Amino acid sequence: FRVGVATFADSYRAPVGYVAGEDLVRQHFKHYFDNDYKDVVPVVAAYPANYQDEAHFSAIGLTGPMPNSKEYHLRLLAQQFGLEPPQVALVDDDKNNILAAREHKHPTVLVRDRDGLMVSDLVEPI
Repeated sequence: FRVGVATFADSYRAPVGYVAGEDLVRQHFKHYFDNDYKDVVPVVAAYPANYQDEAHFSAIGLTGPMPNSKEYHLRLLAQQFGLEPPQVALVDDDKNNILAAREHKHPTVLVRDRDGLMVSDLVEPI
């Protein structure tokens, strides 16, 4: 299988001196996996609130405000992999993101524990 990352940790408008967005994800990959995955896993990092006015949403190819879910992120990952929505799963800790992804036919897993993905998350429906 393939792995991609959809995150709201957008570096756009991040405070000076903070690492966010794709840079943050890539630093984590480098820390945990050396350089094996640092540049091969696609990352879509965009916080919807930053892309609500035309100047910002049109700059990333949208025709309207970014949905307040990971719909945009999942669509880009599916395009990059050449996959259809039912082939791109979302694992997330936000029930609203899960419900929005399901509306677009993505398989989902709701992470219930702030410590990370638990086996119970894989077997219990929301």
